[in-house]
Amino acid sequence: MLTTALRILAQRHLTGRPIRTTITVVGIALGVSVSVAIRTANVEVLRSFEEAVTSVAGQATLQITAGDLGFDERLIVPVRRHPDVAAALPVLAIGGTV
Repeated sequence: MLTTALRILAQRHLTGRPIRTTITVVGIALGVSVSVAIRTANVEVLRSFEEAVTSVAGQATLQITAGDLGFDERLIVPVRRHPDVAAALPVLAIGGTV
């Protein structure tokens, strides 16, 4: 019963106002396509940025973290002096709330 009512309503709009119905459908399709394009562009930009950072800094093979408390900066010197460590660089990861 509901599908019949929707079909009659859609047919009435298609036959009564075909230009308005066409413009509405085109507008919805354009809005969806623009939304998908923006989302795809954002994903590609983030992937490109990640690749650029990885190519400059290289992949980390070991991470030393201390969780929410933070990492004591005085410990970086003994880590750098270890014979199996080629390079040790501190990385800051700070979160904020706006």
